[in-house]
Amino acid sequence: MTLDLLRDRFEANQRKTGAYAVSVWSIPGIDAHAICRAAVEHGQQYLPHNDMQTSTAEAVEQAGCHLAPLDPPGHYGLTFSAMPTDEDLEAVMAAFREKEPNPVALSRRS
Repeated sequence: MTLDLLRDRFEANQRKTGAYAVSVWSIPGIDAHAICRAAVEHGQQYLPHNDMQTSTAEAVEQAGCHLAPLDPPGHYGLTFSAMPTDEDLEAVMAAFREKEPNPVALSRRS
């Protein structure tokens, strides 16, 4: 995740939906790989990326974001009330661990 890419995603979603948000998945009580499998059960469009980064709801909320529930269950918008500043975006990036392969994307390539 880069600052420019994250900024572009927030701006694109604002143009599309009116909300300063990016899409994330969170399902309490299961690990990231199980979340990937659960997300893709709702359709490939919900988790198309080859890589993923993990965090916790607490860490992203401490970065100044709000998690707004979306459909399907487990899908959230990581939102700000206004366009996030570079400082806001850096705090979001710091809330996530290093990139790792998305196990669902890998299984689709097999």
